[in-house]
Parts: sequence; structure tokens; C-alpha cells
Amino acid sequence: MKKQIFTSLGVLVFAIVLWNVIPTQSPNQPGLPQNFSTLQWADTTTQETPSNQQELTQVETTPESSPSTEEPTQQIVQEDETPQTELKTETQEKATKEQEAQVAAEAESQKQAEAEQKAKQETEAKTKAEQEAEAKKQAEAESQKQAEAEQKAKQEAEAKAKAEQEAQAKKQAEAAAAAKAAAEAAAPKTLASGNFQTVEVGTSGSVKFVKEWNKQTIQISNLNTSSAPNLELYLSKAGSISSSAGIGGSIKIAALRSPKGTQSYSVPANIDLSQYNSIAIHCTAFNKLFGSASLR
Repeated sequence: MKKQIFTSLGVLVFAIVLWNVIPTQSPNQPGLPQNFSTLQWADTTTQETPSNQQELTQVETTPESSPSTEEPTQQIVQEDETPQTELKTETQEKATKEQEAQVAAEAESQKQAEAEQKAKQETEAKTKAEQEAEAKKQAEAESQKQAEAEQKAKQEAEAKAKAEQEAQAKKQAEAAAAAKAAAEAAAPKTLASGNFQTVEVGTSGSVKFVKEWNKQTIQISNLNTSSAPNLELYLSKAGSISSSAGIGGSIKIAALRSPKGTQSYSVPANIDLSQYNSIAIHCTAFNKLFGSASLR
């Protein structure tokens, strides 16, 4: 833009210089001295003969010595300078106005550029704010999604842990029940019990059928009867044995170890004690039923 201004000013100055150098009136134009054409003619003729040079000199010096032609010449010069001065002033004013207009245009262009730059910056700031808001929104959504996933994973882990605990507790309960059952099975269990009663010879004491695992025993406590040969123990499915004749349907278990005290007798596994309801002490040597006990 500055280059164009300097170019315009240079053209203007050049025009002004040409205007001052080139004459604005022709030789025949009114207001010029009457001898102007004679001077021009004399100038062309002096180039031909040297004799005419003196005449031309005389003709040129004549107007200067004549007082009557000097004043019109000065008036013509003054009249010629006035339009040139006015044109120069108008040209300068025009150049100034053009320069001012150019400056105003540049200022307006600068103002418009600044406004566009400001609008661009505002648009960029708005776009950036929207992008940041969107990024923040996406980050919050992602954070919420992650929190929900973590919460779900936590709940699943808690549910799994609870299930494992319940399974473990159930397993422990089953193990405890099995252990209890085993303990109960291992513990001695009384199937039936009763007290000896005298039948033919005085007899007293208590008796019970005990089962421990796969082992069956007959336990007699505080037995007190008379001593005799061939005393034997018999089991009967009858509710009671009241005479030696009742021994016929009974089975022999073992020989009595002692007529007195506490003693235990093993029963073979092929004999189910739960099927028998009474026990008797019988002396086979005298065929006497010393005593018997009904078991419940």
C-alpha cells in the first residue's frame, strides 16, 4: 500500500515539473510580444548566414531598450504563473485528499481486520469451550461408567464371596453333621436294658444290650447269684423266661464268668440283639433257672 502511495506522489511531482517547463501559449497567442515570431524566425535564419547574426542581435536587444514593450511582457509572465500556481495547489490538495482517503481506507481495513481477528478469536474460544465441555462430559460419562463397572464388579465379588462362605459353611455343617453322626455311631448305644429277677435261685443285678460301631456287647453290672457249675447265659425273643422249659427256644451266648460283679460279653455280628427281649442265667448241671431279665 505504501509503495502505491509513493508511486502516485512521484507521478504527481513529475507532472508538476513538466507543467512548469513546457510553455502554455503558442507564439501567435494574444498577449505575447509582437516581435516573438520575429525572434523565432531570426533564430532560424541565423543558422544560415553569419551576416544575419548581427541583425538578430539587434532585433533581440531592441525590445529591451524600448520602454514601451517591457510592461506587457511582465504582465504576460504574471498571468502565466497564476494558473500554474492554482493548478499546483489543486493538485496538492487532491493528492492530500487522496492520501487522507488512502489513510482512512487503511484504517478502516485495519479496523475490519481487527474485527475479523476478534471474531475469529471469539469463535475459536467458543469452539474450544464447547470442545472442553464435551470432553468434560465424556470424561464424566466415562468416569460414571467406570464407577458403575467397579460397583458391579464389587457386588459380584461380594456375592461370590458370600456364596463361597455359604458353601464353606454348608460344607462345615455337613462335616460337623457327619462327624456328629460318626461320633454318635462310635459312641456306645444302649439298645435295651433291664434288671435280673430271681426265678429258682436268688439272683439280682442289671443288664443291657450295647452297640458300638459294629460291635455288640452284653454288659452286666452288680451281678449277685449263687455259685454253681455250668452257669450259662441265654437269649430269648420272648418277653420273659419264667422256667427252665423256656430255655428251649433260646440261644446260648456264653458261659457265666462269675456269679458276682460287673462283666461284659461280646455278641457275634450274625446275632441282632435288637431282636431279643430277655436274658436268663441257667445251670445246665442241675437244670435250674437261677434268674432272668426282661429288656426294654
